[in-house]
Amino acid sequence: MLSSPFIIFLIVVYLIIWTNTLVSAIRNPALTEIGRFMWVFIITMTPIIGLFLYWFLAPSNGGVRVGLGESVAKAQMTGIYEKTKWENR
Repeated sequence: MLSSPFIIFLIVVYLIIWTNTLVSAIRNPALTEIGRFMWVFIITMTPIIGLFLYWFLAPSNGGVRVGLGESVAKAQMTGIYEKTKWENR
């Protein structure tokens, strides 16, 4: 069953996407050390769900990723995030 060329192709494509997402989480400058560790943990422990969670929820370095992380990344780029973070203390 696993010797089918199409199944092997799908596994290779999945592993390439999974590895790319893992490297992206490790090298993402918008994440703190704890955030980076947590995303790597989520991606490795829940491989399929972790990919989608990272794509839609993690902040990106350019603020172009859709989802909840986009507004945080844009706020960090404009400096609004830092100002409100310090004002709330």
